[in-house]
Amino acid sequence: MKVSARFNGSITIFLFLLFVSSSLQADQNNPLLNSLFNKLHQTNSIRQARAVEVEIMRIWNFSGNKDIDQRMNLSDTAMRERSFEKALDIVTTITQEMPQFSEGWNLQATILFFMGRYKESLESVEKTLALEPRHFGAMIGKGDMLASQGRLKESRWALQGVMKIYPLHQRVIQRLEYIDALIKIRADSYV
Repeated sequence: MKVSARFNGSITIFLFLLFVSSSLQADQNNPLLNSLFNKLHQTNSIRQARAVEVEIMRIWNFSGNKDIDQRMNLSDTAMRERSFEKALDIVTTITQEMPQFSEGWNLQATILFFMGRYKESLESVEKTLALEPRHFGAMIGKGDMLASQGRLKESRWALQGVMKIYPLHQRVIQRLEYIDALIKIRADSYV
């Protein structure tokens, strides 16, 4: 009897630790993301979609390394304070130390975009998407960059990728309508 109770207790503890450790897994590899992306795709509620988006972004922003997470916050703060060189220096060390962390590349892409370094920004976006193909934030950034360069059809394609993942993303819906209007104006001007 004692062996059986001890065995059952050990199994319970093992299963609990397995569950906790898997739920704490960082970044784009967190197993919770698949179910969250399913919810994001299937919901008919903008409010619920936004709540799921926030949860996905929370997971993406957690690297699993306390030092990296602190430096991500420092880089983000520096970017928001428009200290772009400082922000870039910090995030570059992160992408060098943890190249498998998609959110590091995404932050780097954002900083480079604000610095006007669009080619490098697009390269960082592509690295983000290689690690997390569902990264709707990176797709939006890519779409915006391409649109700003007049590459409207490519921009539209990138933003349509968001709609396949997150069909209720209101800003993307509006951007697509705007880009479609610009494409139509361009087409009409050639007639």
